[in-house]
Amino acid sequence: MTTFVTAAFCLVRDGRPSLSFESQVDGLPIRVPTFDIEVVGAGGGSIAALDRAGLMQVGPESAGATPGPCCYGRGGTLPTTTDANALLGLLRPKRFFGGKLELMTDLAVTAVTKIADQLGLSMLDCAEGIRRIADANMIETIRLVSVARGHDPRDFALLAFGGAGGLHACDLAMDLGIQTVLVPEHQGVLSALGLLVSDVTVDLVRSRLIPVDEHAVTVAAAVCNELQEDAQAEFARYGISADELTIEASLDLRYVGQASELNLSLGASLPAAGDSARWLERFHIDYRQRYGHSFATKPVELVSVRLRGRRKTAPLEMPLKKSVSNPSIDVDRIYRAGAWQDARFLWRPEIGDGFKMEGPLVVEDFHGTTFVPPGWTMTVDKFGMLVIKRA
Repeated sequence: MTTFVTAAFCLVRDGRPSLSFESQVDGLPIRVPTFDIEVVGAGGGSIAALDRAGLMQVGPESAGATPGPCCYGRGGTLPTTTDANALLGLLRPKRFFGGKLELMTDLAVTAVTKIADQLGLSMLDCAEGIRRIADANMIETIRLVSVARGHDPRDFALLAFGGAGGLHACDLAMDLGIQTVLVPEHQGVLSALGLLVSDVTVDLVRSRLIPVDEHAVTVAAAVCNELQEDAQAEFARYGISADELTIEASLDLRYVGQASELNLSLGASLPAAGDSARWLERFHIDYRQRYGHSFATKPVELVSVRLRGRRKTAPLEMPLKKSVSNPSIDVDRIYRAGAWQDARFLWRPEIGDGFKMEGPLVVEDFHGTTFVPPGWTMTVDKFGMLVIKRA
């Protein structure tokens, strides 16, 4: 059975993740609201191999958790991104997973050397190449959710999580011109944590194919009222009353003759008289941002009216991270840019609010590893977030 390990990216603007109303599962179209996430086969278990032209590629096939990377010692024989990071010194054999799993780098050496010999490279340069190709795959995917959507990645920070997210984040940010990387505490289980504190939502939609004018505003207002009643009835089935809900409306608009739409958010404001001119203005602006041009004189039509009912979950009370004056610091070697160099290694539970240190630096934890390259400075905030900035 083929296994794929992925890296996933989503653009979050003003605290709101981007949504998509068209997605695919196994090639089949799904027209329900989802987060606009782009996925690439680039995880710690992604396998490095030579293609038919003799060029190295990384992923999308993966060693998965079983047998996993060679250095796990569970039977894996194909080199992976994790094996490369271990050989480069970014993952230390006796400190991985808090010392609960000792990495067998000799197995990683054997696997990577097989590819290195075919390419005429040293084992270490081949390992660095594996890491760089994995980075390049992720960079292209970040561009899909930013540049391809009309956003400049330099205007954003990169939030990295997952076991290896922090290990690659700063290198991705450098190539994209991003100046700030954030690595939250509990990075390896952040998705599970997010699921526990997510709001309860219901999404409803009704199609109404009509030109955008004042009549469309009247129609949209009536549809929103119907959908609001439906949303309240749906929540009532779970014992959630109407006064606990917030309602957000949006419209799917397109130029007449097109086959795809742009979603125009109305927020908590339901359609009201005089809105049509404002809708048209915002649609032209959003279209220009997305595609680089717009058609100011071309007629626009309403396709669908959407409504989201939301019951907010109580915010999670995060414990504050006390300041630490003298954490233990190890100095070890990492291989970067074709040469060995010294780097400091920290144990994340020992650093707290206000701690600051310049790279090269590796922060180890039970949940994952974070690499701070030269030219970047890491500061810990009061919630234990690693705030890493480019000098």
